[in-house]
Amino acid sequence: MEKLIKNLDKFQIPYKKSGDDFIIKVGRKQEIIVFSSGENKISISDRFCKFNSLSGFRRISLKKAIIHQSTVISIFWILLLFVTILLDLEQEILSVSTLIFVPILIILCFAATFYHIRIENVKQTIIRWLEE
Repeated sequence: MEKLIKNLDKFQIPYKKSGDDFIIKVGRKQEIIVFSSGENKISISDRFCKFNSLSGFRRISLKKAIIHQSTVISIFWILLLFVTILLDLEQEILSVSTLIFVPILIILCFAATFYHIRIENVKQTIIRWLEE
């Protein structure tokens, strides 16, 4: 872990140390947690900071944020489709809902890909530093 501290200080990467755990800031919206999970075992996990567009008001990992956003968007879309069927407005509302929800899903995919690539790059850098 001393190698990690040395490299974080060297590259001026902001971090907090809490016992054996390190919380490393990745941009303004993500953190990586590096912690010791037994003898000679180090675990690395990620989470979003609070008040993020993907995670909302909770601190959750990227995987959970993607699942949460996809579920919420799907539920709203299904509810809208049920309302259109019940009110017999199928054609108008269906096209409007498609124009609304498809771009939202595309933006979600782009954002998730961006955050995933960034967090994996930082994780690989940390692993390389710890193996030196």
